[in-house]
Amino acid sequence: MSLTMARVRSQNPLFQSLLGHRPYHCRVLGLHCTKPSREASCSLCRWCSTPLVVTPEGVGIEHVRLWSVPVPPRVWLQAWKFCHNAVPTLENLARFRPELDRCCNFNGADLESLQHVLRECPYTPVIWALSNIPWFVISADAHSVADWFVKVFERIDGQVRLWFLIICWSLWRCRNTKVMEGGHTDPLQLVHDASVLLFKYEQARAAARTRVLV
Repeated sequence: MSLTMARVRSQNPLFQSLLGHRPYHCRVLGLHCTKPSREASCSLCRWCSTPLVVTPEGVGIEHVRLWSVPVPPRVWLQAWKFCHNAVPTLENLARFRPELDRCCNFNGADLESLQHVLRECPYTPVIWALSNIPWFVISADAHSVADWFVKVFERIDGQVRLWFLIICWSLWRCRNTKVMEGGHTDPLQLVHDASVLLFKYEQARAAARTRVLV
């Protein structure tokens, strides 16, 4: 079932009454999920595996809405994978191949987890500094990337959220370039390429709005 269909069904009172479920709200996806009423309020979202908050009325509670941020489709899809930790980091690959070296490709010492790639690697603070997103936002304590996204989105809004997701996508792309080709992306070049992507995306959106108005 697509996320769009899930959103429509989960917000449909008739659908909820037929199943005998009560609505929950996912902080990361920004949509209501239906879960059996016998489950506790700490149930995990079926989409992103983050804790769900019980909403007896189904509405009226403001949460972070990751998927409401207008982003390029490739960035949106990668953000979804980040929330699921569904990316081939060395930590994840080592679950299937224990003999695999799990050290970071940039510093050769730390375990390469997804959180390490996006914010804990010594290579990343320079990039986040060049992005002009405050470090106290990026360094928020979190037990997973999905939880990190929630806490970051609580501290930023609007265009900054889009910029944040594009930088995350660019960091992962930089990591893949290092692994696959052995190349090293200059931080200034990475931020420049991310800003070009943002500019082109905003241009495309503006052009689309103009066509609609005409």
